[in-house]
Amino acid sequence: MSTSTSTHSGRPANRLAKAKSPYLLQHAENPVDWYEWGQEAFDKAKRENKPIFLSVGYSACHWCHVLAHESFEDEVTAKIMNEHYVNIKVDREERPDVDRLYMTFLQAASGGGGWPMSVWLTPDLHPFFAGTYFPPGRFRQILLKLAEVWEDDRERCIQSGKQVLEALKEGSNIAPKHDLDIKPLAFEVLERLQKRFDSKNGGFDGAPKFPSPAQTTNFLARYAAFYLSDPNASGEEKKNARVAKDMAVFTMVKIYNGGIRDVVGGGFSRYSVDERWHVPHFEKMLYDEAQLLSSALELYQLLPETSQDKKTLELMAKDIVGYVSRVLKSPEGGFYSAEDADSLPTIDSTVKKEGAFYVWTAQQLDELLGADAELFKYHFGVRAEGNCDPRHDVQGELAGQNILFAAHTPEETAKQFGKSVDDVEVSLARSLTILREYRDKHRPRPHLDDKILTCWNGLMISGLSRAHEVLNADQELAAHALQLAEASAGFIRKYLYDEQRGELRRSYREGQGPTGQADDYAFFIQGLLDLYEASAKEEYLLWAIHLQEKQDELFYDTEGGGYYASAPDEHILIRMKDAQDGAEPSAASITLSNLQRLAHFAEDKHAAYNEKAKSILASNGQLLSRAPFALASMVSAAMMADKGYMQFIHTGSSADSPFLKLIRSVFIPNRVLIHLDPSNPPRELAKVNSSLRSLVEDKGNGQSRENVRICENFTCGLPIEDVEELKKMLPPVPQENYGFGRQIPDIRPNAEDNATSPATHLTDSQPPSLRVSTTLFVGAPKQLTLVAASVFTMSTGLRTMPEQGRVGLGGLAPIDNAWQAPDPNVELQVFVLVYPPPTTPGSGPHDVHWGLAWEVAKDAWRHVELETHNDLQAPPPQPRYVYWGARTKMGAQATADARKILVGSMSLAKRLEIESLARTIPVVEPNGHWNCQHWLVALIGEMLRVKLIDQRTWDSVIAQTSYTSKSYFRH
Repeated sequence: MSTSTSTHSGRPANRLAKAKSPYLLQHAENPVDWYEWGQEAFDKAKRENKPIFLSVGYSACHWCHVLAHESFEDEVTAKIMNEHYVNIKVDREERPDVDRLYMTFLQAASGGGGWPMSVWLTPDLHPFFAGTYFPPGRFRQILLKLAEVWEDDRERCIQSGKQVLEALKEGSNIAPKHDLDIKPLAFEVLERLQKRFDSKNGGFDGAPKFPSPAQTTNFLARYAAFYLSDPNASGEEKKNARVAKDMAVFTMVKIYNGGIRDVVGGGFSRYSVDERWHVPHFEKMLYDEAQLLSSALELYQLLPETSQDKKTLELMAKDIVGYVSRVLKSPEGGFYSAEDADSLPTIDSTVKKEGAFYVWTAQQLDELLGADAELFKYHFGVRAEGNCDPRHDVQGELAGQNILFAAHTPEETAKQFGKSVDDVEVSLARSLTILREYRDKHRPRPHLDDKILTCWNGLMISGLSRAHEVLNADQELAAHALQLAEASAGFIRKYLYDEQRGELRRSYREGQGPTGQADDYAFFIQGLLDLYEASAKEEYLLWAIHLQEKQDELFYDTEGGGYYASAPDEHILIRMKDAQDGAEPSAASITLSNLQRLAHFAEDKHAAYNEKAKSILASNGQLLSRAPFALASMVSAAMMADKGYMQFIHTGSSADSPFLKLIRSVFIPNRVLIHLDPSNPPRELAKVNSSLRSLVEDKGNGQSRENVRICENFTCGLPIEDVEELKKMLPPVPQENYGFGRQIPDIRPNAEDNATSPATHLTDSQPPSLRVSTTLFVGAPKQLTLVAASVFTMSTGLRTMPEQGRVGLGGLAPIDNAWQAPDPNVELQVFVLVYPPPTTPGSGPHDVHWGLAWEVAKDAWRHVELETHNDLQAPPPQPRYVYWGARTKMGAQATADARKILVGSMSLAKRLEIESLARTIPVVEPNGHWNCQHWLVALIGEMLRVKLIDQRTWDSVIAQTSYTSKSYFRH
C-alpha cells in the first residue's frame, strides 16, 4: 500500500493522495488500498488473481460520503477489502465511460441504479455483482461472501461476467430503423408528461422530485413553440401546445418559489426529497444551473409581457447568473463543477451535516433581523419548531431548522402586515443581505468541487449566451453574461484544447484530466454555436465546425451509424451509444441538434451533416418508436428538422441593433442566426456558406442599410429593412394561457398508462431503502434465465418512506389497497427474484417480465408477491411494486432457510412452469379490484395443487421459518 504522506488524521495517505479529482482526494485518508482506474490496478488483479472492487461516485454525492464514513474509513472493513480485492475508485464525472458501462450492468441486473455504485469485476474487467449503497454490516457480509464465491467457484464468476458482457454487446447492436414519423412520437412524449404532471406542485411524478429539464421542460418549450408558431396547426394541436407551455412554466415557477432555491445566496439544489420542492438535497451542480438557466429563458420568451410568471422566470435566470459568477467561476474563467450537500454548521464544528450552510432556526432569524423578523418569517414559511417534515429528514439533521421558501407572495405579505408591496420587497431585500453577510462570515461554505469539466462548461456557455440575448433590457447583466460565457470558452481553449491535434480534454484541475468524451464535444460545440449567435464573433463558429470534424473522426460509427458516447479505450470493453436523457441531455441528442444547425451555418456541407444527423435517428429508431419519452431531447431536435430551420442573416454593425433585439425577443428553437458586419465580413465562414459568400462578394454594390434576410430550405428572401416588416415574419408571442392554479386540461385519450419506461432515474441520495443493494448475475440477460439469483436487500425505517411504507417502482404509484406495515419504526427487508423479458423478434420493454418475491414479517411469512410487466393488451394495472414488512433476527434466518429450500432447488424448467401458471390467474377480482395478497394466495395455492411446489417442501419451509399461521397460504 502506498503511504507517501501523512494526513491530519494521523493515518498514512493512500495512493489517491496523488490524484487530481476532488472525489478521489476525499478518499486519500481511507485505510483502503485504493487505486485509480488504470493499468497498475488491472495488472495487480491479474497477477494476484483477485477480483476487483470498483467504487464509482462523485464529490458532491451525499450517500457516497455516508458509505465512505461507514465502511471505507473503517479499519476492519478496509482490511477485508485489501486482503481479498484490488480496490479501484472512480470519479464518474471524470470517467463517464466507466460509469456508463457498469451502470448499464447494474440497471440490467436490478432495474435501478445510482451512486455510490459498487461493482465487483473479474480481473478481465467483466462485472459479476453490483449494487449501490450498503449498510456497513451488510457490506462486510457481501465482501466476505463474494470472496468466498471467488475462491470456491471462480469459474462460475468468470463465465457469468463473460455472458453479461456478451449480452450487453448484443443489446448495444440494435438494427437501425428509418423513416420515423416524428409528430406522433412527440405527442406520445407530451402525453406521457401530462400523465405524470403534478398539477398542484408542478414537476413530474412524486418525491423525490428532480427538475430534469432535458427530460421535461426543454421538450415542452419546443413542443409549444413548434405548434404555436404554425399557422396550419389544428385547434387541437394548439391546445396541446398551450398545455405543454403551461406545464413547463408552472413547474419552473414552483421550483423558483420552493426551498430547492437558495433564497439567501442564489442557485438551485439538485433535487427535492419531497413533492413540494421544499426540502432539497442540498448539493448544487453546474449542469443543473446551466439547464435551468436555459429553460427559464426559453419559457420567458413564450410568455406575454403582462404575465407575472415572465417576471418570475427573469428573476430565476438572474439568480443563476449571479450565483455561478460569485461561487462557481474560477479566476481563470472556467466554471467549477459543484458544491457539496454537507458542510460544517459553524467554524468551530468538526462534524459536517447536510444543509447546515443553508438552514435557520426561528431564534437565529429573530436575533439577526430584529424588527424585520416577523415579516421575513411569514413570507418565507418559518416556524418556531422548524418547517422540515421529519418524513423528509432521513438522518434527523434538520430537526428544528427552517428551509426558506416563498410561502407567500409579496402581495399576501403586504396585506398581512399592512404595508405596501414596495415596502415589503425593501424589507425582504434588507433581511436577505444581512443573512448572506452573516452566513458568509460565520458558516464554512460546503466543499467546492473545483474540477472544471468541458461538457458542463459548454452547457453553461449556452445558458449565458441566451441570457445575453434574452435579458438585453438589463444591459449590465447582459454584458456580464456574455463576458462570463467568453471567459469560459477562453479557459477551455487555453487549458483543455490541443490546438495541434484539435482534441478536447475532459477536465482540468491542477493540470489536464482524461481525454474528452462525446458529451464534451457535443455540449461544447452547442455552446460555441450559441456564443457565436450572441457575440457575432466568427471565431467561435469556425471552432465549432472544426470540433465537429474531430467528433466525427473520434466518435462516429461508420458502419452502424450514429455516435458512440465513449472515446476509444482498450479498457472500456463496450463502446456504447447511450441516447437516453438523464440529469443531462444525451450527447447523441445534442449532436443531432448541432449537425442540423451546422448544416445551415456551413451550408455547403449540409449533405454530409444531414447524412450523419439522419444516422443518429436511424440508429436509435427502435427505441424512439417504442419509448420516445426516454429520448425527449432527441425528439425535440428531430421536431426542429421536421419543421425546417429559419436562417437569419443580419447585415449590420451594431450590437444594439433593433433587428437583433426583435429576433432575440421570440423563442425560435429552429433559428440559425448569421452575422455579416460589412466593415469586417466573415470571409472564412463564407468559404463554406454559399448564401453568405454571395453577400460578402457583393459588398461593394452600394448596399449599406442594415437589413435581415430570412432563408428557408436554402432559399433566401429579399432583404428586410424595416423592423415592423420583420416582426410580421416572426412567430407571435402566445397571448393565451390557461392560467395557473386551475386544472390544466387533460389531453389524454385515456388515463391508463400501461407502458413501462426503459429509462431509469438515477439518484445518489434516495434513502437506502429505495435503492437496490445487491444483485448477482448468474445467467446471460439475453436468455430467459434467472438474472438475479441472490436475494437482494433494502433496509431502512419506514419513516423515510412515502405512502406509509409502500413505494411504486418504475415511475408508477403504489396501488390503493396495498398492504400497510403496522409499525413505522421497524426495519424492513424485501427479497426478490427477477426474470428478464424474452428477446424474441418484436419483443420490447412491454413484454412480460416477472419475478417471484416473498417477505418475512415478524418471524412469519407475511405474503408472497409477483412482479409483473405485462404487454399492452393485458388488462391494467401492470405494476412494479415492492411491499415492505418488518425484519427481525428470526425473520432474517427464516429467509436464509427459505432461499435454500425454494430457490436453491428450483430448476429453470420449474420457474418457467410457474410463469406459465401465473398467467392463468386473473389479476382483477370480480368486484373490479386488484388485490395483491389474494392474487398471490391463489398463485401459491395453484403451485401447490399442480405440485410445482410440493406440500412437504412447503410445510418444511413453514416449519423452518417459525411460521405461525399455517393456513394463510393453504388453498
